[in-house]
Amino acid sequence: ISQNLFQQQQPPKKDDPVPRMAFTPFESGVGGIMIGLSAALAFLVDGKITGISGIAGPFLRGLVFCESWTEGQVWKGLFLLGLVFGGLANLGLNKDFAFPKAFAYHPLR
Repeated sequence: ISQNLFQQQQPPKKDDPVPRMAFTPFESGVGGIMIGLSAALAFLVDGKITGISGIAGPFLRGLVFCESWTEGQVWKGLFLLGLVFGGLANLGLNKDFAFPKAFAYHPLR
């Protein structure tokens, strides 16, 4: 794991014309593998390509029309809860890395 995983990001230098971001190939690769595995698992379980609209739409439709919960509804609900609670956990445990400060860089220079 790279050394900059838990370090606070340094502000850009005054003489640097282009702001730099941390290069984290290991963390990015692990994240990509996790996304790919979860998409493959969802395809095997449901037979459809994973997309948030294909998960949230049928789940919310079932809630609105008070339909009984099926196996498909359960995993979709857990998936959506995981998105919410995963984001909240990331916010609480690793805010500076997960939500870095914006660079003082105006697009209209």
